[in-house]
Amino acid sequence: MQQPGAVRWPQGKRGCMALAFDLDGPTGDAMLNGSLWSTPEYFTFGAYGPFRALGRLLDLLCAFQLPATFFVPAWGVEQWPRQC
Repeated sequence: MQQPGAVRWPQGKRGCMALAFDLDGPTGDAMLNGSLWSTPEYFTFGAYGPFRALGRLLDLLCAFQLPATFFVPAWGVEQWPRQC
């Protein structure tokens, strides 16, 4: 029995999900406080995202035909235009 005012999803679906990913690379706090430029190892911290994780995520999303949203700082787009 459905309660009055209950949400009815299209096509009999029971809910929804939103997928969103932040592709920050080595930015974040290191960029804000300026230490990104004096501490080269920060570049390796964020390298997994654009070079390994992104491709794996895209393959997974494609396999399941799932739409998703990616948020990428402008600095990341400039550094990795091919990945973005």
